[in-house]
Amino acid sequence: MIELNNVNTKSFHNYSFNGRFDKVNLFFGQNSSGKTALSGWISALDSDHSRVFDTAYVEREVRNTETMRGSKIIVGKEQIDSVDKIAHCQKIISSLESDTSASAELKSAKSALAKIMSDEIATAKRNFQSNAIHQKANAQSNPIRALEQWKDEIHHYKDVKSKFSSFEDIDQAIRQMIVERGYLVPILQEYDQTKRKKFIDAMNTPVLEPESSVASNVAEWLSCGLILHNFQDGEEPELTTCLFCGNEIDPEEVKILYFR
Repeated sequence: MIELNNVNTKSFHNYSFNGRFDKVNLFFGQNSSGKTALSGWISALDSDHSRVFDTAYVEREVRNTETMRGSKIIVGKEQIDSVDKIAHCQKIISSLESDTSASAELKSAKSALAKIMSDEIATAKRNFQSNAIHQKANAQSNPIRALEQWKDEIHHYKDVKSKFSSFEDIDQAIRQMIVERGYLVPILQEYDQTKRKKFIDAMNTPVLEPESSVASNVAEWLSCGLILHNFQDGEEPELTTCLFCGNEIDPEEVKILYFR
C-alpha cells in the first residue's frame, strides 16, 4: 500500500494524502500543477512495481511511424531499440552497396581508359610499322598514372613539330628530301669551300654592341665610311685603294664629300 506522507519534492512541502490508491491511478490537473513531480515521487518509492505513464514514457516506449499504408505504432523500448538497430544496419548496408557500386564504376572506367590507350598504341605500331612503341608500366592496374606519364612525355617534346601520322608519311618525306638534295648537288660542287670557311668564321666572330656615346660615334663614323668605300670611277686615273675596305676610290671625290 502506497501512502503519501510528508511529500517534499519540487512544489510539494510536507504534503500528505490519506486517501486510498488503487492498482491504476490517474492524476490530472493544470500544467505545472505537480502531476509529474508527484508521480515521479511515488514511482521512486517502488520503482520495480510501478510505472508512470507520462509524456516521457510515451516518448520512450511508444513510436508512431507514418508509412504509405498508414500509421505504424511500435510499443516497448526494446522493440524501439531493435527497430533503431535494424535501421542503422540498413543504412550501413546501403552505404556499402553505394561504395561497391562506385568502386565498380571506377574499375570499369579504368578498364575503358586502359583499352583506349592500348588501341592507340596498336594503331601507332601499325601506322609506323614498328614494335618499338611500348605501353607504360602498370597501365592496366593504374591507367590514370600511365596517361599522366604519356602527357608528361608529350610536354617534354612540345617543341618538336611533326605532320607525320604514319610510316608512309615519313617515307614519302624522305623520298622528297632525296629528290631535293639531288637538286643541290651541282650547286654545292661549285661552292668555294674557302669562302664558306671565311663566312662561317666571320659569322662566329662576336660583335660588341655600342654601350657608350664614344661607341655610338664610332658606329656613326663606320656608317659614313660605308657611303665612301663603294665609290669607284673608271674614267679617273687618280683612283687608288681605300684603306678602310680595300676598294678603289677617287681621293678628290672623297675630299669633296668629306669637307662639304
